[in-house]
Amino acid sequence: MCGKRGLSLSSDGLCTGASIDSRMVTKGDIFVPLRGLHTDGHQHVIEALKRAASCFFFERRARSIPEVIKALTLGTGIEVENCAEALKNLGAWNLRRLTIWVAAVTGSNGKTTTKEMIGTIFAGNCPTFVSPGNLNNDIGLPLNLVSIEPKHQIAVLEMGMNHAGEIAELCRLARPDAGVITNVGPAHLEYLGSIENIAMAKAELLDGLKSSGVAVLNCDDPWVKKIGKQFAGKKIWYGLSSQADIRAVEVETTVSGGTRFTLITPDGVPCPVKLPLAGEHNVLNALAGAALAWHRNIPGKWIAEALASFSGVEGRMEIIEGPGYLLVNDCYNANPASLAAALEGVKVLGDHRLVVVLSDMLELGETAGELHRAAGRNAARSGVALLFAWGEYASCYAQGAREGGLEDTNVVVCESKEQMTEALRLRVKKGDMVLFKASRAQALETVLERLF
Repeated sequence: MCGKRGLSLSSDGLCTGASIDSRMVTKGDIFVPLRGLHTDGHQHVIEALKRAASCFFFERRARSIPEVIKALTLGTGIEVENCAEALKNLGAWNLRRLTIWVAAVTGSNGKTTTKEMIGTIFAGNCPTFVSPGNLNNDIGLPLNLVSIEPKHQIAVLEMGMNHAGEIAELCRLARPDAGVITNVGPAHLEYLGSIENIAMAKAELLDGLKSSGVAVLNCDDPWVKKIGKQFAGKKIWYGLSSQADIRAVEVETTVSGGTRFTLITPDGVPCPVKLPLAGEHNVLNALAGAALAWHRNIPGKWIAEALASFSGVEGRMEIIEGPGYLLVNDCYNANPASLAAALEGVKVLGDHRLVVVLSDMLELGETAGELHRAAGRNAARSGVALLFAWGEYASCYAQGAREGGLEDTNVVVCESKEQMTEALRLRVKKGDMVLFKASRAQALETVLERLF
């Protein structure tokens, strides 16, 4: 499409990238108007051109929209059958014209942190593209593919899903040379129905690898191990298990709240690593990155140096100094497994009274109530002193916490974020550690921000 019209995605050409938000268009972008439930991007094509978009896509059905009619007199319009499909084709075309090695990361938890760790390791060795944020679906991934430049030698992409077949489609576009699966847990049960179905959906990444591709798999996760054994291609296992190819031994928490461990690779040369993040789950994320780097012949010393410089991901176990207490922002996303990992992770951050602030974990389907109740029980049994909950499943959290042994006076159900903020101000004491955890759509971090 772009190539036929003489456009180029290089810095020397007319087109520099793509945008689906007219407010975010930068000079040279192709504007791709998408239709949502309540809006149609075609109504914003003029704004995109005013922001110096190089051209815009438009669908045949939109020819009668006044903004499109006017925009066609102001700039270059490219008629397509479907803008979303055209964006996919554009991303796939850009990738095909480049000589680049592609690594894709998926999993129920940890994929964003793992992707960023991999990017940190590789960026010190060669020009590396790392997909920003969690743009990992059938819209976000094509936008990332369009952004890859000829200078890049490696691309590290995140792949998410909530339906069967989604990762297969993303692999069709990205054609990964390597696939990392961090774990399989109870996320997106609403759409997939069972853990087994989730595992099979994640396994689409292995099916979508190039014939010469390599799978990097968590040896400590039973479901990953099961689907990995069915993969006939090259595999690298990572984990804390002695059966792993890439593993960590002598794992211990540092005084600063990070983690120290020794990296063991098939080369047989132990390498000390100082990771500035707490929690066993972050050690596993680091091992995934180390496994991929080892496959690409990056020395252990360089891997260790890169991991030591890793600053973490905003909203993922982010430690913030509050007014007399510590706040742990883990509101990037949530499911039962990631909440359990967060509760384990904060234990190593020092001797503090632990307060948890929770809201809904989304897309859990018919079992959502019981899963929130089980999470409440787990929180109470993890040594939580106070539990605050807001949202549709707040009462389920509370019921589980009481069943887990937390006294009723230490379980607070809130009707609003404002009420939760005031309750926290009254109950949180100097020296406490306050963990915030919820699915991204709940925007629970706004409560954290109001505490300052």
